[in-house]
Amino acid sequence: MVLQLAYSIFGICGGPLLGVFLLGMFVRRANAKGAYAGVFTGASLTAWVFLGSVFYPPNKYPGTTSVRECQFYKDAVYYNNMWTNASTRINVTAEQYNTSMQVFDQYGDGYIYNPHKPHGVGIADDFYHISYLWFSTISIFTSFLVGVVVSFAFETKEDREREIDPKLPISAKGLVVRVFCLITRSNGISTKASLN
Repeated sequence: MVLQLAYSIFGICGGPLLGVFLLGMFVRRANAKGAYAGVFTGASLTAWVFLGSVFYPPNKYPGTTSVRECQFYKDAVYYNNMWTNASTRINVTAEQYNTSMQVFDQYGDGYIYNPHKPHGVGIADDFYHISYLWFSTISIFTSFLVGVVVSFAFETKEDREREIDPKLPISAKGLVVRVFCLITRSNGISTKASLN
Protein backbone atom coordinates (compact mmCIF):
# COMPACT_ATOMS: atom_id res chain seq x y z
CA MET A 1 0.00 0.00 0.00
CA VAL A 2 2.85 2.39 0.81
CA LEU A 3 4.56 1.69 -2.52
CA GLN A 4 1.28 2.19 -4.36
CA LEU A 5 0.73 5.52 -2.63
CA ALA A 6 4.31 6.65 -3.38
CA TYR A 7 3.99 5.76 -7.08
CA SER A 8 0.61 7.47 -7.27
CA ILE A 9 1.89 10.70 -5.72
CA PHE A 10 4.93 10.63 -7.98
CA GLY A 11 2.64 10.15 -10.97
CA ILE A 12 0.49 13.10 -9.94
CA CYS A 13 3.43 15.45 -9.27
CA GLY A 14 6.37 14.21 -11.32
CA GLY A 15 4.57 13.15 -14.50
CA PRO A 16 3.35 16.62 -15.52
CA LEU A 17 6.76 18.11 -14.77
CA LEU A 18 8.46 15.63 -17.10
CA GLY A 19 5.77 16.28 -19.72
CA VAL A 20 6.41 20.04 -19.62
CA PHE A 21 10.16 19.45 -19.68
CA LEU A 22 9.75 17.37 -22.84
CA LEU A 23 7.43 20.03 -24.26
CA GLY A 24 10.07 22.70 -23.85
CA MET A 25 12.79 20.42 -25.13
CA PHE A 26 11.15 19.21 -28.35
CA VAL A 27 8.59 21.87 -29.36
CA ARG A 28 10.01 25.18 -30.57
CA ARG A 29 6.67 27.00 -30.44
CA ALA A 30 5.88 25.99 -26.84
CA ASN A 31 4.90 28.87 -24.57
CA ALA A 32 3.96 29.48 -20.94
CA LYS A 33 0.22 29.13 -21.59
CA GLY A 34 0.70 25.65 -22.99
CA ALA A 35 3.06 24.68 -20.16
CA TYR A 36 0.63 25.81 -17.44
CA ALA A 37 -2.34 24.17 -19.14
CA GLY A 38 -0.37 20.95 -19.59
CA VAL A 39 0.76 20.78 -15.97
CA PHE A 40 -2.69 21.50 -14.55
CA THR A 41 -4.46 19.12 -16.93
CA GLY A 42 -1.99 16.27 -16.40
CA ALA A 43 -2.03 16.64 -12.60
CA SER A 44 -5.83 16.99 -12.50
CA LEU A 45 -6.47 13.94 -14.68
CA THR A 46 -4.07 11.77 -12.69
CA ALA A 47 -5.46 12.99 -9.35
CA TRP A 48 -8.99 12.23 -10.59
CA VAL A 49 -8.03 8.68 -11.58
CA PHE A 50 -6.19 8.17 -8.27
CA LEU A 51 -9.13 9.36 -6.15
CA GLY A 52 -11.54 7.30 -8.24
CA SER A 53 -9.42 4.18 -7.70
CA VAL A 54 -9.38 4.84 -3.94
CA PHE A 55 -13.14 5.38 -3.61
CA TYR A 56 -14.14 2.72 -6.17
CA PRO A 57 -11.58 -0.09 -5.88
CA PRO A 58 -11.60 -2.87 -8.46
CA ASN A 59 -13.35 -6.16 -7.86
CA LYS A 60 -10.67 -8.47 -6.46
CA TYR A 61 -12.75 -11.63 -6.63
CA PRO A 62 -12.53 -13.90 -9.66
CA GLY A 63 -15.59 -14.34 -11.83
CA THR A 64 -16.00 -18.10 -11.54
CA THR A 65 -14.01 -20.64 -9.54
CA SER A 66 -14.34 -24.40 -9.92
CA VAL A 67 -14.14 -26.85 -7.00
CA ARG A 68 -14.93 -29.90 -9.13
CA GLU A 69 -11.35 -31.19 -8.96
CA CYS A 70 -11.05 -30.68 -5.19
CA GLN A 71 -10.95 -33.86 -3.16
CA PHE A 72 -13.86 -32.95 -0.88
CA TYR A 73 -16.13 -32.38 -3.91
CA LYS A 74 -15.02 -35.64 -5.55
CA ASP A 75 -15.78 -37.48 -2.28
CA ALA A 76 -19.21 -35.88 -2.11
CA VAL A 77 -19.98 -36.96 -5.70
CA TYR A 78 -18.72 -40.48 -4.95
CA TYR A 79 -20.81 -40.88 -1.77
CA ASN A 80 -23.89 -39.40 -3.45
CA ASN A 81 -23.57 -41.83 -6.37
CA MET A 82 -23.13 -44.76 -4.00
CA TRP A 83 -26.14 -43.64 -1.93
CA THR A 84 -28.43 -43.37 -4.97
CA ASN A 85 -27.45 -46.85 -6.16
CA ALA A 86 -29.43 -49.35 -4.05
CA SER A 87 -26.80 -52.13 -4.26
CA THR A 88 -23.96 -49.95 -2.88
CA ARG A 89 -25.99 -47.98 -0.31
CA ILE A 90 -24.86 -50.37 2.40
CA ASN A 91 -21.26 -49.12 2.10
CA VAL A 92 -22.17 -45.45 2.79
CA THR A 93 -22.90 -44.19 6.28
CA ALA A 94 -25.54 -41.57 7.00
CA GLU A 95 -22.80 -39.18 8.15
CA GLN A 96 -20.98 -39.48 4.81
CA TYR A 97 -24.21 -38.92 2.92
CA ASN A 98 -25.14 -35.87 5.04
CA THR A 99 -21.66 -34.41 4.53
CA SER A 100 -21.97 -34.85 0.78
CA MET A 101 -25.39 -33.15 0.82
CA GLN A 102 -23.91 -30.20 2.73
CA VAL A 103 -21.19 -29.90 0.06
CA PHE A 104 -23.83 -29.95 -2.69
CA ASP A 105 -25.93 -27.37 -0.83
CA GLN A 106 -22.95 -25.06 -0.57
CA TYR A 107 -21.30 -25.58 -3.98
CA GLY A 108 -24.12 -26.95 -6.11
CA ASP A 109 -22.73 -27.84 -9.53
CA GLY A 110 -19.12 -27.35 -8.38
CA TYR A 111 -18.69 -23.71 -9.37
CA ILE A 112 -18.43 -20.61 -7.19
CA TYR A 113 -19.93 -17.63 -9.01
CA ASN A 114 -18.79 -14.13 -8.06
CA PRO A 115 -20.37 -11.75 -10.54
CA HIS A 116 -18.68 -8.39 -11.04
CA LYS A 117 -20.84 -5.56 -9.81
CA PRO A 118 -19.77 -2.23 -11.36
CA HIS A 119 -19.88 0.86 -9.15
CA GLY A 120 -21.69 3.07 -11.59
CA VAL A 121 -20.94 4.43 -15.03
CA GLY A 122 -19.22 1.79 -17.17
CA ILE A 123 -16.49 3.95 -18.70
CA ALA A 124 -15.52 5.51 -15.37
CA ASP A 125 -15.56 2.09 -13.73
CA ASP A 126 -12.98 0.79 -16.21
CA PHE A 127 -10.99 4.03 -16.07
CA TYR A 128 -10.66 3.84 -12.26
CA HIS A 129 -9.21 0.34 -12.49
CA ILE A 130 -6.05 1.46 -14.28
CA SER A 131 -2.94 0.27 -12.46
CA TYR A 132 -1.15 2.87 -10.39
CA LEU A 133 2.01 2.11 -12.38
CA TRP A 134 0.40 3.84 -15.40
CA PHE A 135 -0.29 7.12 -13.56
CA SER A 136 3.06 8.66 -14.52
CA THR A 137 2.66 7.68 -18.17
CA ILE A 138 -0.86 9.10 -18.33
CA SER A 139 0.20 12.40 -16.81
CA ILE A 140 3.32 12.72 -19.01
CA PHE A 141 1.42 12.23 -22.27
CA THR A 142 -1.54 14.34 -21.13
CA SER A 143 0.58 17.29 -20.10
CA PHE A 144 2.72 17.08 -23.26
CA LEU A 145 -0.23 16.83 -25.67
CA VAL A 146 -2.32 19.48 -23.94
CA GLY A 147 0.75 21.72 -23.80
CA VAL A 148 1.32 21.36 -27.54
CA VAL A 149 -2.32 22.01 -28.43
CA VAL A 150 -2.69 25.02 -26.11
CA SER A 151 0.67 26.46 -27.20
CA PHE A 152 -0.35 26.33 -30.85
CA ALA A 153 -3.93 27.49 -30.24
CA PHE A 154 -3.09 30.52 -28.06
CA GLU A 155 0.13 31.58 -29.72
CA THR A 156 0.41 35.37 -30.01
CA LYS A 157 2.34 37.52 -32.43
CA GLU A 158 4.98 38.21 -29.77
CA ASP A 159 5.42 34.46 -29.25
CA ARG A 160 6.06 33.97 -32.96
CA GLU A 161 8.52 36.85 -33.18
CA ARG A 162 10.48 35.88 -30.10
CA GLU A 163 13.91 34.55 -30.94
CA ILE A 164 14.99 31.34 -29.27
CA ASP A 165 18.61 30.44 -28.84
CA PRO A 166 19.14 27.74 -31.50
CA LYS A 167 21.18 25.66 -29.05
CA LEU A 168 18.24 25.19 -26.64
CA PRO A 169 15.76 22.94 -28.51
CA ILE A 170 17.21 19.57 -29.43
CA SER A 171 16.63 18.11 -32.86
CA ALA A 172 16.46 14.37 -33.42
CA LYS A 173 19.83 14.45 -35.16
CA GLY A 174 21.40 16.41 -32.31
CA LEU A 175 20.00 14.01 -29.74
CA VAL A 176 21.43 10.98 -31.56
CA VAL A 177 24.85 12.63 -31.94
CA ARG A 178 24.98 13.61 -28.26
CA VAL A 179 23.94 10.16 -27.07
CA PHE A 180 26.46 8.53 -29.44
CA CYS A 181 29.21 10.83 -28.17
CA LEU A 182 28.43 9.90 -24.56
CA ILE A 183 28.56 6.19 -25.41
CA THR A 184 31.85 6.50 -27.27
CA ARG A 185 33.32 8.63 -24.49
CA SER A 186 32.41 5.99 -21.87
CA ASN A 187 34.02 3.28 -24.02
CA GLY A 188 37.34 5.19 -24.09
CA ILE A 189 37.09 6.33 -27.71
CA SER A 190 38.00 9.96 -28.33
CA THR A 191 35.07 12.12 -29.42
CA LYS A 192 37.21 13.99 -31.91
CA ALA A 193 38.18 10.72 -33.57
CA SER A 194 34.56 9.52 -33.64
CA LEU A 195 33.28 12.74 -35.24
CA ASN A 196 35.95 12.75 -38.00
